[in-house]
Amino acid sequence: MSKLKKFGISQNINQGITDVMNAVSANVNVRYGIIPLTKIEIDPDNPRELLVIPQDIKNGISDLDPNAARKKDEIAMLDSLAETIKKEGVINPVIVYKLNNENYRLVAGERRLLASTLAAQQDIPAKIHLKKPDHFTLKLLQWVENTERVDLSLKEKINNLKSIVDAYSEQHSGIVITVELIRELTGLSRPQAIRYVAVLQASKDLKQLIDDNRINNLEKAALISGVQEPQIREKVIIACLDGMPLKHLKNLLTQEKNKLHQEDKQTVKVKQERRGRKRVGVELGRVSNTQVVKKLVHAVLALPVYKKFEEKFDAVNWDQYDQASKAFKKILEILEG
Repeated sequence: MSKLKKFGISQNINQGITDVMNAVSANVNVRYGIIPLTKIEIDPDNPRELLVIPQDIKNGISDLDPNAARKKDEIAMLDSLAETIKKEGVINPVIVYKLNNENYRLVAGERRLLASTLAAQQDIPAKIHLKKPDHFTLKLLQWVENTERVDLSLKEKINNLKSIVDAYSEQHSGIVITVELIRELTGLSRPQAIRYVAVLQASKDLKQLIDDNRINNLEKAALISGVQEPQIREKVIIACLDGMPLKHLKNLLTQEKNKLHQEDKQTVKVKQERRGRKRVGVELGRVSNTQVVKKLVHAVLALPVYKKFEEKFDAVNWDQYDQASKAFKKILEILEG
């Protein structure tokens, strides 16, 4: 089984989070508590993009709901966590901020919130920010939460990472997405950062396949993103959608590039041979006036040595292109004979 890869946290970011948490301990704007589940609202911008909400779990999902099938699948995936919560409770508090005097907005811990609702719990332990964190801190907290998840789709991972970059760019104008920036923000290894940058900068058609969850493998998506030749790209995408393993995709890409390289070499060779081939004849061009051909033929026949061939041209209708053309060919044969 291949080793699961997930986000890490860079040393600078990790130190930043540590400093924030240390400050939080002494900050009256953050506290821990037990909150009724009914007082917590789901963050609509959560990068996981779950469709199911607590009301769906409590009231049931209507068959008229256009997203009924997906919501039921999401609830089924929460069953195991709900059973754990029934037995052991919620070990890690969710993170919220105070929305108004009555309610809170969820920052991180959506699965725990939904699973607690599914487990028929009344309340949940929470770390409470009394003020809404700034945009970058909010996205960073959500991202740190999601680094522990292995069930995220590639679409969710990309959107999650993009939200961090977008939030960071709000504080640092004019930034460019680079491998080093992604490494600094996430702590990813260089190869992983290169793959994410490739996908972040991918073409619209590839991004659409990722959005549709038809491509859910980062390495495959990055491989396709790097293919510039349209005919090869199409073959690799089709093979990927058919479920071809990454190793075989790489082999296919190598074979197709080698084949294209050989075809290009052969094309160049043929062109060079055509340019360098020794001429064995002279092209006399084309004329649209048949009377020009008549004058040339008669000029040749006027020479004493060729007068004996005059009768062969007596019946030629010089106004007809086909007859004039045949007469010209015939005089050339005589001259070459």
